[in-house]
Amino acid sequence: MKALQPKPFLHCRRIVGGAASLVLSFGLVACALTGQHTASPAPGLSGKVTGTVAYRERIALPPDAVVEVVLLDLSRMDVAATILAQQVIVPKQQVPIPFTLGYDPTAIDTRMSYAVRATIKRGDKLLFVTDRNHPVLTRGYSESVDLVLVRSGGGEALEFGNLASTMRTCPFMALEDRFYRVLEQVERYAIRGTWLMLYGPGGEVATLEAWYE
Repeated sequence: MKALQPKPFLHCRRIVGGAASLVLSFGLVACALTGQHTASPAPGLSGKVTGTVAYRERIALPPDAVVEVVLLDLSRMDVAATILAQQVIVPKQQVPIPFTLGYDPTAIDTRMSYAVRATIKRGDKLLFVTDRNHPVLTRGYSESVDLVLVRSGGGEALEFGNLASTMRTCPFMALEDRFYRVLEQVERYAIRGTWLMLYGPGGEVATLEAWYE
């Protein structure tokens, strides 16, 4: 397996000091739990992405499990994916669990790419995750998607030491600085197929995909 490289393919400064040469595809996801269930989509958000969240394992969800589903704008290649909609659900039933993501249709560009991802957590422990993005809305994809999550299995401890880099000029300095700040937060990791998930104190901070040539 070669070095993990996300889309887009960017080369800036080489990370040394215990970290391999990586190019980061940020997957920064915020999570805020309020009450037993998130409110319905706000008035004026006439667009809706609907679907279900499930997994293949024949095990019941614990009563304190929480499901989070996000609609992501993947259009801009040089920045982190933008969250267009988010729903946090405290399930009242076992899987499949329905979701509805309300979004502003004027924010959608038919030339661009959008996707849905989901997680199931129990407190700080990640139980299930989507191991890929599920495209929706544009490029022939519909407004409905059924997500089949894979088991997380927790995460191994990971910490980056003092990072250093060459002083070569980079056209994406802001993105690179953000990359360094994210690495400083990393406490653990998990591997899901071709994806490397990095986690900090507040949850997932970055996702990297392995490419083969």
